[in-house]
Amino acid sequence: MLEDDEKAEAIDETEDGEPVLEDGVLVLLGAVPTGRSPSVDAERYVDLDDHEHFQVSLERSNDEWSIVDLDPVGA
Repeated sequence: MLEDDEKAEAIDETEDGEPVLEDGVLVLLGAVPTGRSPSVDAERYVDLDDHEHFQVSLERSNDEWSIVDLDPVGA
């Protein structure tokens, strides 16, 4: 996951709603646990009013990762 100072570098805290710089989208991922089918916490952040948390389920096959499920958290 990004450290707070790195996240702050991607967000314009001087603008109302604290948007991502240059009309971007910031995707934050939690630590990926070991195993063939781990789940990862993720957040899609555009600004204070537009952000979502997800649980991303992954599966590894032949040294490649695939998303097998994407569940909103707190919806």
